[in-house]
Amino acid sequence: MEMITLKCPNCGKKFEISTEDARKKYQYGYVPIFCNIKCELRFSEKR
Repeated sequence: MEMITLKCPNCGKKFEISTEDARKKYQYGYVPIFCNIKCELRFSEKR
């Protein structure tokens, strides 16, 4: 399984995710992928 490095849109930390996991998240259209759930929640609060 291939790994890709992404940058968290909330904290800017680089993290690795498998291409398969990324594909699952992207199958419903583009969504930002975060390094963890805390960043995801913080990011959606900001909007």
